[in-house]
Amino acid sequence: MNSYTTSIDFEPDAGRVDMGYHYSGSLGVELWMPNDVFQPWDFFTSVVTVSNPGPEPLHDVPLFVILDVFDELYFWPGFNRFDYLLLDTLEPGERSFEVIPLFRWPAGLNDTQGVYWHSAMTDPGITELSGIMDSWKFDWNQTDE
Repeated sequence: MNSYTTSIDFEPDAGRVDMGYHYSGSLGVELWMPNDVFQPWDFFTSVVTVSNPGPEPLHDVPLFVILDVFDELYFWPGFNRFDYLLLDTLEPGERSFEVIPLFRWPAGLNDTQGVYWHSAMTDPGITELSGIMDSWKFDWNQTDE
């Protein structure tokens, strides 16, 4: 936590780490879900947060969020074979995007393990990653384990 900060200017905390939300201060993305194993009627959502430590805005930044279901890839926001969100301007700070709106996980699905979200930003030409990428593995089943 000593490399994190609660300050929106991304200056690292000094001394004792205080309570509250801590910005990473690094260029990149972070995926979030309320859990990594889902059962019927659990709340499910998926969010990606992009971070630009600044000091300048970034322009024409492709943001990729990919659902990997056993090597079948679904690209957000259209969940088709290839798609991304173009961030015209990414100001310094953090910005979150709802990838999957909140819903209750359905009953009656086969137990499944090893589904992944992957996310990254790239340069405008989509030739190299910009900053830190993230992945999140999740599963679902019908009973408590």
